[in-house]
Amino acid sequence: MTNRRFLLGMLVIVLAFGMTAVGCEDDLIPDPKLNGTWVRENSGGSQTYKFNNGSYESEQSISNTYFSGPYYRSKGTYTTGDNKINWGGGTYEYNGAYFVAIRNSLGANAPAMYSNFVDRWYSQKDYEDIMRPYQQPTTSTETYTSVTTYEVEDNTLTLTYTSTRDSDGYVTTSSITYTRK
Repeated sequence: MTNRRFLLGMLVIVLAFGMTAVGCEDDLIPDPKLNGTWVRENSGGSQTYKFNNGSYESEQSISNTYFSGPYYRSKGTYTTGDNKINWGGGTYEYNGAYFVAIRNSLGANAPAMYSNFVDRWYSQKDYEDIMRPYQQPTTSTETYTSVTTYEVEDNTLTLTYTSTRDSDGYVTTSSITYTRK
């Protein structure tokens, strides 16, 4: 009798755990409404997101007198739940051609760090290695909690970025609207 109660108790625990895991899983799947290419354009350039069932690509481009084209891009993964985007691992790259163009445009007035770039894409680590000697030391240990929420309505995607300073709860929010292409 004791063995039956023990086995029944174990069965109840396993079922409860299984239902909890399945319930959470539904919240962490990519929302198919995000799938597609979303663009925000303005006179100074554009930003593009391509969402595809849990993978994303992002690119920022600028257009001005000294440079026209992409200067930053990233790739990674995401899940969604409660209209929040949970960004997963990603890679980031910077276009050296952008920094070369600034250097060429400014000539002798160009910041010294721009002389270290050539016309190629740089990984996040390579970019940080080049920029590190030119950065001012920081003593701030401030941390933030960031959340990205989304709303899709017809061919419009609105991403809202909310950042909360952990030390005092100060909140900043910004929204960007994209159009499906």
